[in-house]
Amino acid sequence: MKDKTQKSFRGIVRILLLVFCYTFGSHAFALALEHEQTVDIYKVTDVPNPRNESSSNWVSNPNQILDESYVWKINNMLSQLEDSLSIEVTVVALPSIGEDIPAEFAHKLFEHWGIGKKADDNGLLILLVLDQRKVTFATGYGLEGVLPDALCFRIQQNEMVPWFRKNDFDRGMTEGVRAVTLVLYGSDYEPVSQGTSDNYWKSAGNTLWNFLTNQPPMLWVFLILVNVITYLMKVNKARPKDSSALAAIKVLTLYNPLGCLVLFFPVWPALIAASLWYKFYQKQRVILQSKTCDSCKAVALQLLPNELATPLLSASEQMAHKLGSAIHRIYQCTSCGWLLRYKSITISEYRMCNQCHTIASKRISPWKTIKEPTYSDAGLEVADSLCLMCGDKKQTTQKIPRKTPPQ
Repeated sequence: MKDKTQKSFRGIVRILLLVFCYTFGSHAFALALEHEQTVDIYKVTDVPNPRNESSSNWVSNPNQILDESYVWKINNMLSQLEDSLSIEVTVVALPSIGEDIPAEFAHKLFEHWGIGKKADDNGLLILLVLDQRKVTFATGYGLEGVLPDALCFRIQQNEMVPWFRKNDFDRGMTEGVRAVTLVLYGSDYEPVSQGTSDNYWKSAGNTLWNFLTNQPPMLWVFLILVNVITYLMKVNKARPKDSSALAAIKVLTLYNPLGCLVLFFPVWPALIAASLWYKFYQKQRVILQSKTCDSCKAVALQLLPNELATPLLSASEQMAHKLGSAIHRIYQCTSCGWLLRYKSITISEYRMCNQCHTIASKRISPWKTIKEPTYSDAGLEVADSLCLMCGDKKQTTQKIPRKTPPQ
């Protein structure tokens, strides 16, 4: 009876400790207390290989001893390490391995999974056993020169154990992995297999895949949203503003769905989608509208050749068209004779004349500085301009940007 009372009392105390730890303390420490009642004892063949789940997953954490946010950080560091030096580092956190010795268990698990590149034997296994409160490293032969046992022990004692003593296994494992990566980056390690064609393309593919899969979910949400908005904007610009033929002609002349593809690489899916939509669906509709007469609604608008269109232009329009400062096109309906005029201003050296309003004014002298710029005020420069249409000559003034103070 006394033994039953003592067991019941110990059970109540254990439950209270678990509630206290989950509420106010470390989740990992609460797990450690739980082990006394329900502990998973792992054999080498029972441990799940993280590489079977994803090529960017380097952490085996079957009992969630490590928080997912820290697992993500560790995976990110180890993926970058593998991309840079082809070194494979696997982290394992287990609640118990029974009576097995952690160092022997780690070595067997290392061999069982074949961690590291086969030609280089450049793998590292970091094993945490919670109930024994032990952390151990199993190193491949190719890394023994840069990660000797003495250095591994120092990393454990200086970077990991102090956090483990505070039951902060997340921080301890993260700091240990960070210390290992810093040592490897700072060493003169160079894999034997580096430089071969197969490994180069495999590494390039892994680098791209790891980069894509290691981005935070919110970044993907943001990029999808940006692409959707870009697509809708491009689709909207490909639609004529109204039902007139002139609106359709402006779309056909000015619209370019891939205009910013190079400048805004993250939105290339939206630009390609908009381009395909325009080419195979929208463009034919716009062409039909551009040939439809606004007066009689017949599909009979045709572009007049230059010899017929030029006499219909004013002298000012003819001059701008000749200089290339503006494009003038005239369309005529073959059914009712209705005329449609289209004008587009081009990027050129000519400006609009204030006297005759023709885009034919050109600078005829070099810029002359009349006020030097300072660190506080802009400068001024002048040049002579001449209109090739009416002959009006004037002096044009423009500002010179202020000087930039030396750094």
